[in-house]
Amino acid sequence: MSITTSQFLEDLAEPDSAQYGSGQAVHAEALSPFASNELLVTASTPSNEHTTAYASELSSPFSEAAAFESDRELETHAVEALMADFADDGFSEALEALTQEASARHAAAATNQWSSDATLPAVAATEIQQWLETVAEEADQRLAALAEHYGQRTIDSLSETELEQFGGEAMLGEARSPFDSQQGFVGALIRKVKKVARGVANIAKKGLSAIGRFLPIGKLMDAVRRLIRPLLRQVLGRAIGKLPIPMQPPARKLAQRLGLEAQGENLDYDHQGEQLSADFDARLAERLLAPELPLAEAQPGDHEIPWFGEQPGESVAALDAGRQRLAEYFETAEHQADPTAAMEQFIPAVLPLVKLGITVVGRERVVKLVAGLIARLIRPMVGGQLAPVLSRHLATSGLSLIGLEAEVAAGGSRLGADALVSVAEDTIRQVFGANPEVLQNELLTTAVVHDAFTDAAARHLPADVLRPELRADGAGHDPGVWVSMPRHAGRRHLYRTYSRPLRIVIHRPLARHIVLSGGETLEDRLLEAGLESFPAEAQVEAFETLPGGQLGHIIGGEHGEQAPANVAELTTEFEELDEASLLNPLLPRSVAWHTPRPGHPHSHPTRRYLRIRVKGVPLRRRSVLSMRLALGGAKPVLTITVRLGEHQAHALATQLAGRGHVAAVRDFQRWVRGPLRAVITRKLVRRLARHHMSATEAVAAAAGQRLADALAASFAEHVVPATPRLADAAKDPQRGVSLVFGLTFDTRDALLSAASSSTTLTVRPGWHHG
Repeated sequence: MSITTSQFLEDLAEPDSAQYGSGQAVHAEALSPFASNELLVTASTPSNEHTTAYASELSSPFSEAAAFESDRELETHAVEALMADFADDGFSEALEALTQEASARHAAAATNQWSSDATLPAVAATEIQQWLETVAEEADQRLAALAEHYGQRTIDSLSETELEQFGGEAMLGEARSPFDSQQGFVGALIRKVKKVARGVANIAKKGLSAIGRFLPIGKLMDAVRRLIRPLLRQVLGRAIGKLPIPMQPPARKLAQRLGLEAQGENLDYDHQGEQLSADFDARLAERLLAPELPLAEAQPGDHEIPWFGEQPGESVAALDAGRQRLAEYFETAEHQADPTAAMEQFIPAVLPLVKLGITVVGRERVVKLVAGLIARLIRPMVGGQLAPVLSRHLATSGLSLIGLEAEVAAGGSRLGADALVSVAEDTIRQVFGANPEVLQNELLTTAVVHDAFTDAAARHLPADVLRPELRADGAGHDPGVWVSMPRHAGRRHLYRTYSRPLRIVIHRPLARHIVLSGGETLEDRLLEAGLESFPAEAQVEAFETLPGGQLGHIIGGEHGEQAPANVAELTTEFEELDEASLLNPLLPRSVAWHTPRPGHPHSHPTRRYLRIRVKGVPLRRRSVLSMRLALGGAKPVLTITVRLGEHQAHALATQLAGRGHVAAVRDFQRWVRGPLRAVITRKLVRRLARHHMSATEAVAAAAGQRLADALAASFAEHVVPATPRLADAAKDPQRGVSLVFGLTFDTRDALLSAASSSTTLTVRPGWHHG
């Protein structure tokens, strides 16, 4: 809302007694430049309570279906509203936690069992499948209980109170640890079903006949039950190292059916749980809206829906086999033998997992050229005599710190050969992801290969075997190397670990400047961990996933033969590192992500994680913002939940108790317009894309900025009356406080431009998703 200078001066002189109480003003902490004066700041907001108090009770006598010109238009609108109602960040997080625990269990089984016996990996996969089956059985029993409880009752027969209590806490059984991924998934699924019920009820009112078949709650529960095992099958695939199909078939099928463009196929999800959840939603919407699929044909045990392409899974296995062959070659070849033929055989094993910068035409010529160039560069290290020597050199690069010195001391270590394989693999990824124009020119290709090989050698080989100019590390850290893990005879490498923990001194101005992936600053993270003074010395461990690898594999591999019970909790100790992170300058070049040289790819095929501890206490990653879009009502509503940690919540409550409203508004404004703005923009783009609304980068950035401004304005508008609720929420034993902002938009176009017509603010103790 704009305000004139005269209005501002009038408001400054005459506080609004209706909002602040008789004669009460808000005192700011800002110091006036004039001696012996205080600046009094007040706010004035027009009230329309008398005209809007009963508006929600009015309902149009006309059917909403009458507003649409065709069944297709009605169905399109219904699908979009249904998908909006289904969206659930809590379900996404529960799926992520379940995936990582399955991965951790698999990695632990690998450490315990895998050997050269080719059958043992299948045994490990079977163990994870059996565990996931217990998850499926528990979920199926809960859904069956709901179906039996409600029977033939229809959703529209439920009162608002019954809908609110639908599948409530009483049906979740005895509460367990908040980090119990199995119980967390089942609980999130029941809450998801509640959202589904509300969504179906909303759509049924719009006159869509296909939904009518699911109004009996028992049938709706059966539809959800049929999708649980296919969903867990996808979790299993990720846990055992398969790669998902890049495009979600149900989303594409729905889009084609409704004449829409599939926007969601290349979404950059924060984590795979969000992708799994979106795919589940699309499958459920497809089942609800497909009259041609008789319900009797699909049974609750149906789990044969192909959620994985065979080619990606085979590609990871082929790469594993290629790594083993190349390592054996490095160990058995004659001294400085020509490895060109071995490289020509290895490159095709890497290419299926690279976003190629070349076309099919001319690929064979480029493969031969690159194989010859890499062979020439790596030849000085080839040979059975050099491999054990290289392993001993690697032992001086911090392997004792990660428990691998015994492998070298025992002899027969493949550390040297594996390091050379990693150098070759990383070089191939960089080169074949380069711009097509580069790979069509032999001189440019040669330069790219040389640069990529040099960088890869500095990452994986010890400093004393490199040229002097490559040994210095600008960050001043002791040089370390990346080691493929886990170490076992089966050679199924799922991730890498950096051999030396890093020590970084963090000063407060620097911590305040560094924004982490979730939208909080490093200062926030340190204060939430209990740090009381700066500077602080942090110990940093670095890890990197390989194709098919998960964060859970890192956790399982680092904990030995038995997966820890609190995998979901341990995942919060890992911060993902990307090229934009301001942590990069603090790290050695071999650990930091750097902007690639011209001609190199601008994305990495792996994920890199840091685990940061200060005084032995891990800094835990937090998801501080969630977003939900509702399209089922008369107007679009965007719900944005900003979650405050314990330290933030108590600091805000103390600030407001001392009448520091201006400082509180200023701090919140800086947060949402600064660190949180990128998160707001990213989540908005994904929410819109799920509903086939695309936006250019510039439009998305502008919309994100306007949303951040709207949150700041809403906080300023509501913070004074919300002060008592904030104080109570901060004292509540639940962790943190949730600020739930509801933004209403007059039209979908207004949503795209982020021009909200009204906002609300709800304060809730604990962390919620809105």
